[in-house]
Amino acid sequence: TMEEVTPKDATLKWVAPEGHKRLRAFRILISSFDNKIKRELAVKHNADKVVNSFLIDDLAQATSYTVVIKSVCVFESLKTISDEEKLTFSSLPNSATNLTLENRLPNSLTIKWEPPLQAQASHKYRLAIESASIGYSADYSIAGDKSTFNFSKLP
Repeated sequence: TMEEVTPKDATLKWVAPEGHKRLRAFRILISSFDNKIKRELAVKHNADKVVNSFLIDDLAQATSYTVVIKSVCVFESLKTISDEEKLTFSSLPNSATNLTLENRLPNSLTIKWEPPLQAQASHKYRLAIESASIGYSADYSIAGDKSTFNFSKLP
């Protein structure tokens, strides 16, 4: 599984197969969907841990990746590699900054923010507004090339 995913890194966690005395390492291949980023590495098996983990760092923000992991067993000069386990994940985009209230009217709010450095129109912002005291909440999704939003028709 992938856990603790941020714009720059993610933690890969897996359970090692049981009962393999010759298990020595895990081969991990990380590649972006556009194949611009490819990394292959080996992680030594730690027999004392049930759940293994590895921090994948230096990721490109807002990018989709495929991770392939294989077990490597060694006996004298013979090496065998297991079938692969594959998963996909996406690194998070950088956050918008300097969120400010631009305008406030009785039934609307206009907010403004500074987009992250590498914002693209294909990215989306998810905006939410909530007022627990009146039981109101709403979610919106807008294109990544926008930097203002008007919450209108508020109760």
